[in-house]
Amino acid sequence: MEQHTTADATSLVRVEKGEANAEELAAVTALLLARAAATARHAHVPAARDRSSKAGWRRLERQHGFRAPHSWQG
Repeated sequence: MEQHTTADATSLVRVEKGEANAEELAAVTALLLARAAATARHAHVPAARDRSSKAGWRRLERQHGFRAPHSWQG
């Protein structure tokens, strides 16, 4: 089995349909690298929890009995 230690441009990006020129490939590559860098940068930042952890919906087990469809509590 043959192993390649260096990667050339043809193995890093492949156009599946159509033809991309060098400028388009450079733009797509720059975009992908920027997204990868942003993801890596934000992976180490802990998420701030400004909101309470209260559920935004009503819990069924806390409801009191049947509510009529024409009720103001609906």
